[in-house]
Amino acid sequence: MAWLFWIAIILTVIYDILNGYNDGGSIIGTFVSTHFLSPVRIVMLVCFFELCGIVIIYYIGMRIVHSITSLSLFAVTPAIILAALGAAVIWKILTIAIGIPTSSAHALVGGLVGAIIVAYGWHGIAYDIFGKIIIVLLATPVVSAVFSYTLMHLELFCLRWASPQVNRSLSKLQLLTIAITSTLHGATEPQKTMAVLVLILAAFGYQRDLSIPLWVVAVSVILIVIGILAGGWRIAKTFNRRLLKIRPLDAVTTQLTASIVILASALWGGTFSTSQVISSGLVGAGVAKRFNKVSWRVARHILIAWLVTIPVTGLLAMLFWKFLRLSSIVVKGGLWV
Repeated sequence: MAWLFWIAIILTVIYDILNGYNDGGSIIGTFVSTHFLSPVRIVMLVCFFELCGIVIIYYIGMRIVHSITSLSLFAVTPAIILAALGAAVIWKILTIAIGIPTSSAHALVGGLVGAIIVAYGWHGIAYDIFGKIIIVLLATPVVSAVFSYTLMHLELFCLRWASPQVNRSLSKLQLLTIAITSTLHGATEPQKTMAVLVLILAAFGYQRDLSIPLWVVAVSVILIVIGILAGGWRIAKTFNRRLLKIRPLDAVTTQLTASIVILASALWGGTFSTSQVISSGLVGAGVAKRFNKVSWRVARHILIAWLVTIPVTGLLAMLFWKFLRLSSIVVKGGLWV
């Protein structure tokens, strides 16, 4: 069954790269519109601070990893891992193809929950952990929008007599805010992939516990950076042109909001969606200026994707698990079920 192990590893690599592609586009999209730096320099800057996330990851803690690895009350088998990853990867590819930012966290959690339910029944879910994950996933976009809306009003009040030259200073301030956002993203987002890799190693018998080797940490962060380098410009375009015409003040507000929400969620141990936090922050900043400043058609598409990701990936994972169960790929009644 070594080939199944490598399939799981390949799916994890694809998942993490797509995660970086998606979230990288979200982060870059709030910066590229100001034209303060060239797109290439922006990408290099974001990737550098993403790698810096490794330095602070142990200070923030591995609470996100522990939340995901504790989602099942029973053993997470190779079949569950393969079904969950297959569902998450397919959903990410579909949504990226149409340029809609969706949550990698939603996709992974939905896939795991669907596979666990079909394998063990509803009693296989650790409902205290699952409830905490769902609360954070659903609450963070709302909190981000409200916080960004409030912060924008405060900034507009403080800058009400400022000249247009203030935009130049705000563009320079973005260097700080993008550094903070990217570093926190690099310290938190890879934890989802770390959780998957640890579950794979345990499920396939390569380690006995759910401890996190250093190489798993490094690989997870590096794959995120590769995803950012791979592009993400289609997602960036959704933020920059379709959702909201971003000005320097919008970008600074959104990045500050995202940093605060990401850090608070990570310290609490909740699994959040960076792309949803950023997109809802942009909506809050845009509405604070003028209600029709936001493209509500695009916002509606993002909202729909936000709501349906967990149910869709859950159903896909159930179908994949059933396929693995009915085929000769897994051994019924054994480790692979």
